[in-house]
Amino acid sequence: MIKKLFLALILITQISVLPSWGKDTVIIDRITQSEAEELDIQIPGETPPGFHQIQIEVSDDAGIVSEKTILFCKNLMGEIKWDNKCPDVVDATEGFMQPYNPLDNPEDTQSTQVAAFALLGALAAGKAASNNKNSNSDDHSAPNDDKSRDDFEESDDSEDLASVGAGGLALIKRSTSWGDRSRTWRHKGTQSVDKSWRNGAESISSFSPLAARTIGDGSYLRAMFGSLSLLTHPIAIVLGIWALIDVDRQALPPAIWIVIAIALLGTLDAMAGFFAAAVYAIGITVSGNIFTREEVLTVAGVMIIFFAPALLASAIRPVRRLISSGDDRWERITDYALVGLLSYFTLSKVVGALNGLSGLKLPISADAEQIALIVAIAITVRIILEDLATYLYPVRLETVSPDYKEPTTFQQVISLEFKTFLFVTLAIPFVGFNIQLLIGTFFFLLPSILGLTVGDKYPKIPGLGRIVPKGALKIIVMIFIGSIFANWAESLFENPEDFIPWSFVLLAIPGLVFKFAGDFAEKPGYDWRKTDFGRVIYRIGGIAIYILIVQMVRGVDLTAWL
Repeated sequence: MIKKLFLALILITQISVLPSWGKDTVIIDRITQSEAEELDIQIPGETPPGFHQIQIEVSDDAGIVSEKTILFCKNLMGEIKWDNKCPDVVDATEGFMQPYNPLDNPEDTQSTQVAAFALLGALAAGKAASNNKNSNSDDHSAPNDDKSRDDFEESDDSEDLASVGAGGLALIKRSTSWGDRSRTWRHKGTQSVDKSWRNGAESISSFSPLAARTIGDGSYLRAMFGSLSLLTHPIAIVLGIWALIDVDRQALPPAIWIVIAIALLGTLDAMAGFFAAAVYAIGITVSGNIFTREEVLTVAGVMIIFFAPALLASAIRPVRRLISSGDDRWERITDYALVGLLSYFTLSKVVGALNGLSGLKLPISADAEQIALIVAIAITVRIILEDLATYLYPVRLETVSPDYKEPTTFQQVISLEFKTFLFVTLAIPFVGFNIQLLIGTFFFLLPSILGLTVGDKYPKIPGLGRIVPKGALKIIVMIFIGSIFANWAESLFENPEDFIPWSFVLLAIPGLVFKFAGDFAEKPGYDWRKTDFGRVIYRIGGIAIYILIVQMVRGVDLTAWL
């Protein structure tokens, strides 16, 4: 117990340095004329009409110097507007990127927050577990893991990275099939490729489950095509260079077709997407074009789009499953129905959030739904390919699939620190660095910190596990409750500067409650869904939930149905 408490103290101490990241750049996007005069800001007469910014150094009473950025615009009449609103300039510069402030778009910001907390709550699992616990066997020697039935249950095989999860891939065991005897994978160097990639993923899995999961993502391709599966990597590097050239090494998203091409490649093999993302990010960094937090966040957001779609999809539902019964067949149908739909919803939110991360109205945001739709279709194709590998190349798939190791306690602490850093960093542009951010982050982290320290001491409450929503149902419930909380916060305050930060705090509460409820729930002694009556209720309920998710993706306000 002493050791765990000491570990928690170290974790909290290290997290406490996060304010320094939040204070590096403070954006003041609205100041009055009198405030500008008080600051004695003089704008040179030769400043052209348009949107501009001033960077100044501010010292507080303690002598700490921080950099502040003041946004303003000069209209076509030569007037300085400290509220940064110049409609005539917007009309004259249509097509150019303009400053973007999430507080000027409260509806979009609230929608993004609600969706983010709902998805985080549904995908959160605390640690990445060994995927051999999810093995399925052709002769039923290894029973199906009930956790794979996660329309209402969470999987323990994911690692959260705020908006990116690394879902597990089941280790399938079946007898030899046609593909195992075919020539499609018998290419030069296949054995060395199989061994090196599997060993690499296994060796790194105990201290970096996300990296291991990324390395092992293309195992189904290696099962079917052997060493030829690595052809996706040089293609990815070329596309990464192309993306770098397209943005002239600036911290901006490349052209939409490049984004889609890399995202499609990353959907087929997350490691290929990571190679493209690494070339893009390293090129911008080496060129010296990452100076501000906004530029760092823009590059990070683009990298997520490049390599994370497959990881997100596998965290939502299993992309690999062996069907051995009618129940499994229903679950596989559910996989196909939900993965594409929720991947579309998630990715459209990620692309749309780039405006807030960059502080600019990026052209890519107008194509968020188009990008998300194309990638969602590709994810469905990915599941089809996984099924082909599962049934036609079962022995090959088992040979190349890594057997991930349990993460160490040290790794879980480091992962939690990184998740905290990423969570706070991504939230600051939308919420600001304030007490609400700290409270919301505390609510978000509390279950994970307690889980690492005293989680094994939790009492188990019988029957609680049957009423706590999980999986797709949990997403619906979280969005429903989140929308109610967000509307309530908006009704309490008159301006976005007040209700957006407090919405952030309120939206963290449902996830906190559900996470603790799941930790305290005792696993039921039997699965009610395996009874005849239970199957009927479960499947009718699943169809109803799917209809609700469709409405949610369409942008329908579910709370308006009350």
